[in-house]
Amino acid sequence: MRPKVLMVGDCLSTKGGISAVASTYQESGIFSRYGIRYLSNFDGPGLRLQVMVMIRVTYYLLRELIGGNIFLVHFHSASRGSFWRVALLSAVVRIFRVPYIVHMHSGEFENFFYHECGSLSRRIIRSVLTCSKLVFCLTEGWRLKFLSIAPKANWIVLPNPVLFPPAHQSMIQGGAPNILYLGRVVEKKGIYDLLHAFAEVVKIFPACRLRIGGDGETLSVKEVAGTLNVLGNVDFLGWIDGERKAIALAHSTMLVVPSHFEAFGVAILEAMAYGKPVVATNVGGIPEIVSDGVHGLLVPPSMPSELADKLLMLLSNPTLARSMGAAGRAEVKSKYSTSCVECVLANAYESCGVTNWESRSDRTEHL
Repeated sequence: MRPKVLMVGDCLSTKGGISAVASTYQESGIFSRYGIRYLSNFDGPGLRLQVMVMIRVTYYLLRELIGGNIFLVHFHSASRGSFWRVALLSAVVRIFRVPYIVHMHSGEFENFFYHECGSLSRRIIRSVLTCSKLVFCLTEGWRLKFLSIAPKANWIVLPNPVLFPPAHQSMIQGGAPNILYLGRVVEKKGIYDLLHAFAEVVKIFPACRLRIGGDGETLSVKEVAGTLNVLGNVDFLGWIDGERKAIALAHSTMLVVPSHFEAFGVAILEAMAYGKPVVATNVGGIPEIVSDGVHGLLVPPSMPSELADKLLMLLSNPTLARSMGAAGRAEVKSKYSTSCVECVLANAYESCGVTNWESRSDRTEHL
């Protein structure tokens, strides 16, 4: 029997970074090339649903481990409940002496570890990471930070991949300028900072539109936008993905990411792939993706006035915006395309004994 990789993470239909990355692996063919079976350990909120999902996952995992059908387990993890689910399942895997990988996605993990966990929880976290064959993190900066949490773990930098659109589908321009926001519509993502900044933008560019692609505190955001007299310039798209997101990116003037924290920012890479400049906060792994003044402009978090200045700078200078967009597209193609990321993943898998193979008789399963 050929070796199998079991990849465990959020359901591919849920909203978030883990599902976005796993879906990109699936769409690019990585699942089939490495015999990956994908298993969801999170189908959505709600205690009863989560308990049922964990029972299902544990049953399947035990059945396959007993049958000797799993060669390697690749866990996707964030903070809090996401990590504790991985901790439980990795304990089962360790009983059978099957190697596993932990793939860290959370931009809040440091805060979770140092400020939300007691001494026992921190020991468990270190054990899960140290006993992992490899631990993937998204940038070199995060690797250095995580080393203080688990210095004996084998940390490997694996960037998030992005599907690279053809040139004719990117860099579409025309009509009134519009600023695109993609992500959860919540305070810690800087959405209220963005509204205050956008209110300043509209004073100079009254036809400019802010397009918000995401869900969350929508009613509250609408109230604040109304108070700032910009509600008429804001489009609420809801959560968008697939073709709708591609269209929004292609027709945008720029992407804005005003987050107070961010592990990596898949939306940033997607915008850069479409040749769009990025205005973002200099938090988490963002400065390792966006070079200030090259691919976009960076600002401190929670500084609406500075955010407004950077947005206005790009709106006032289309030539600069196009130049940054072109530089970003080249950067993504050279470092973050699925083929580039797969090279890193392939080396990691091969170090665990898993090689590239195309299966005709045993197709990828989604459970």
